[in-house]
Amino acid sequence: MKLWKESLKIYFAPSLNQFYRNKIEDAANNLSQNIDSLDIKFVNNINASNYIIYQLDENNSKKYSEDIINNNYVNYYIKWNRSRIYDARLELNLNKYKNVSRDVNANFLLVNFYKTLGQFHNTSKVSCESVFSTCNSNEKINRF
Repeated sequence: MKLWKESLKIYFAPSLNQFYRNKIEDAANNLSQNIDSLDIKFVNNINASNYIIYQLDENNSKKYSEDIINNNYVNYYIKWNRSRIYDARLELNLNKYKNVSRDVNANFLLVNFYKTLGQFHNTSKVSCESVFSTCNSNEKINRF
């Protein structure tokens, strides 16, 4: 099992739309308040971070991870050592998906954010609204 043992220090790249930033902040604050072993902070200095969330689009091309390749939409990369996650990158690539609503984008961004918090797998044993459901839905909610 892979888990974060240290605090997550999330840096939002300037390219990330404020709408998506707010969605991640709300979810992270909720998680941090309800899971005592998960400490999430937000930092303004990229060098103080161990988690970067960024957006690619026609105006933003800076990638913060060389490990994320062939990303078609939303993807992430986590680094770990001995089952302890110590670094993560979450990428929202809107170059191909310009016409997708921001609510749908936020939904998929949140689903992938949750997956970066540990070694989780999707399952058909939970309701379709769960972020860990194999069911394809644009309306996932903060339910495990």
